[in-house]
Amino acid sequence: MKDFLGVVGGIGPLATTYFMKKIINFTSAVNDQDHINMMVLNHAEIPDRTAYILNRTNSNPYPYLLEDCLMLQEVGAKLIAIPCNTSHYFLPQLKQEVKVPIVDMQKETAKALKKLGLQKVGVMATSGTVATGLFQNALRAEGIDCFLPPNSVQSKIMDIIYSNIKAGIMPNRAEFDEVSACFWKNDCEAIILGCTELSMLKEIFELKDNFVDALDIAASFVVSFFNKPKCNEKNTLNFLI
Repeated sequence: MKDFLGVVGGIGPLATTYFMKKIINFTSAVNDQDHINMMVLNHAEIPDRTAYILNRTNSNPYPYLLEDCLMLQEVGAKLIAIPCNTSHYFLPQLKQEVKVPIVDMQKETAKALKKLGLQKVGVMATSGTVATGLFQNALRAEGIDCFLPPNSVQSKIMDIIYSNIKAGIMPNRAEFDEVSACFWKNDCEAIILGCTELSMLKEIFELKDNFVDALDIAASFVVSFFNKPKCNEKNTLNFLI
């Protein structure tokens, strides 16, 4: 297999399959051979990233991520994607040891929002991602103001991610709407779904385009990288087409 995408997956498993689906749906193909080759490592035992970042209570995920990236590099991956926003905390370190390019989800999301002319957006993500400043720094570099919810709302976001989606339980739509309302009340023009578990809610809840899915951006980047024609999909932003 040549010219293939390497995916460090399993973090979480559902988000990994959803990412693959996005890439397939974004690719304009008339047969199997028109699609992007992928090699996916569904490495579910990688330690929780947020738990490590916030209080170092579990093993360091970095050696696992590095091992997987080097494995994909060794077998010939042309590009590596890690469909887990929090894992991007380790991206600068990974780039020092891995020669194959790795998709930068936060950077690409910020660039896409800049193209749309947005000036203020909110970030809905894990507490680990928020604590690292991944989206805040990427947005700031593009001149976009970033809103972060108060601790009480952030706690509800974590419940949606960990107590619901990761646990295989459907989130309550009313609770999600209540969380989202905090962002709209603070004049956000859009909300970034900055956790790959939250990404799945865009399809499940049929969210409007003012919910910007970072996983959409990453999938679109992959399709462009492999020079594949793109096709439209329900709920995608116009810059993905």
